Amino acid sequence: KSVEIIIRGYNFAPGIYLAKILVDSSGKESLIPVIVEVQSQEVNFLGKIETFFSDAEPSQNLRAEMKIYDIGDVGGSYVNVTYFVKDFSGEVINYESEMIYSEQTTSIELPKDMALGSYVLGATIEHKGNISTATHFFQIEEKQDGEVLYDRNLMWIIAIFGVLFVFF
Repeated sequence: KSVEIIIRGYNFAPGIYLAKILVDSSGKESLIPVIVEVQSQEVNFLGKIETFFSDAEPSQNLRAEMKIYDIGDVGGSYVNVTYFVKDFSGEVINYESEMIYSEQTTSIELPKDMALGSYVLGATIEHKGNISTATHFFQIEEKQDGEVLYDRNLMWIIAIFGVLFVFF
């Protein structure tokens, strides 16, 4: 069975928005996490989050790197980067902000004491009032042998939907 979901948003401020879609089929309910990234119409810098984990177990060391790319041909410049880890109920687990030089990579250490659940590592990159975004979805779970934690293809579809939402 195919289901079409249309989300229209107007006048959203640039940022990263998290939500959940409840799917009920024959009495079985599932929550699908949704990430929507809204960027300024004109951005000079984009960020890419590189992680060294996909999903993690409790108390695991979690490290990521953020690479800033100059797509506006601005040249070397300082940008304000704000990082956060947030769960899908809206709770901010970790938050920090720093000024870094463009075309630079910076490391992000995530808290070790996160509870089981779904999270987003998000970043906003601000330069002269224009904001771009980057995200990475991950889960903290007790893994079972052979268990598939979530459908990665579905997460890619949701991420692409979020990007299309911004431009159309």
